Amino acid sequence: MLNIKNETDLALSQQIANSLKEEILSGKYPPGIRIRQEDIAEQFGASRSPVREALRILEAEGLINLVAHTGAWISHLSLSECEEMYQLRERIEPLLLRLSIPHITDSLVHELQKLVLAERILFGHIRRTRLELAKHPDVFNS
Repeated sequence: MLNIKNETDLALSQQIANSLKEEILSGKYPPGIRIRQEDIAEQFGASRSPVREALRILEAEGLINLVAHTGAWISHLSLSECEEMYQLRERIEPLLLRLSIPHITDSLVHELQKLVLAERILFGHIRRTRLELAKHPDVFNS
């Protein structure tokens, strides 16, 4: 039997997946917790079919784990997985930098310098604000 999906269901599934992805990445759903199809369907005012498809999309992106007969769980990394990722980054990032150097233009360098300056200004404001807050712990800790 062919499983033909309605085009609007696919669009809705992608919209739900995009919204859930933002919520997961923002920390609304912490790693390791279970999310229920019924709750997601209610949240988006959708049936469970596009929600199931959205969860499959997120599983393919590695953001959730679908476990048969138990549901969807927000993915989390173990300490060894984190270490492995950083080891990969240690090897890949220098290569990427070396490959990108021939493509760096003067205008790009100028834009990057502006970003660095803006970042320094912002961090200066943050540092000064923290110092001011530290002077008045009784007011801001109550």
